Amino acid sequence: MQESGRDRDRFGGRLSVCSVRGRIVDVTVTMVLDAPFGAGVLRVVSQARAGPVGADGVG
Repeated sequence: MQESGRDRDRFGGRLSVCSVRGRIVDVTVTMVLDAPFGAGVLRVVSQARAGPVGADGVG
């Protein structure tokens, strides 16, 4: 999967992991931020999973 340079420049996140297992997809996005008040650098990690949902919803 290729990341969009336009989106990366606009939002600052980078797709660091994308794995597909059957109909399940896991993605991890990382972002490095300068913390306010000179507190240093923060590394923010966000994870998401997508896949089929059963009749009773996500469980």
